[in-house]
Amino acid sequence: MKLTNILPSAHKASPENKCLKNMSELPYINKLLQKLDSLKNTNVKFEGQYVNFRSDIVKLSKNVLSLHYNAELTDLGIKDKPEQIKNEPAKTTLNERAKEWYQQERNTIPVAIIKREIDHVCAEKKIGLTSEEINRIVDIVNEKHIQNNMLAKDGATYSTMFSLKLDGELSKKNK
Repeated sequence: MKLTNILPSAHKASPENKCLKNMSELPYINKLLQKLDSLKNTNVKFEGQYVNFRSDIVKLSKNVLSLHYNAELTDLGIKDKPEQIKNEPAKTTLNERAKEWYQQERNTIPVAIIKREIDHVCAEKKIGLTSEEINRIVDIVNEKHIQNNMLAKDGATYSTMFSLKLDGELSKKNK
């Protein structure tokens, strides 16, 4: 019995398609959209015993950009006011917020990935590490491979990781 299926639907209008035109008018978001469009081999597939997950990374990334864009529109109080979205002060503000958000993500996501891998190895080997030890590992990986002086060590984990962990937990319980 499959409890969860997360599959893309070709018939549903995705959020990024609804606001892609407005988003592409912002120079920084347009730059990110162009980078996404140049990616190849973007399909991701995870089939667990209880959770199936298939996605196109480009579509997923555009959805994330769209969600951020819409959240900023709501925060500025102009989500349902198309005429205000097109004025220069709003475009400038939205563009600056997109830059800030992207920089925050660049500082948070690598730490989340590193910590997830540390957790995985620790669980596999049945060992525990202190916060200081984990932060030291993050520092070493950053120094040797990432070289970002602004990494946020309190990086959050991906929400999709919950689905993958859930499948592992359900598989263990039902064996």
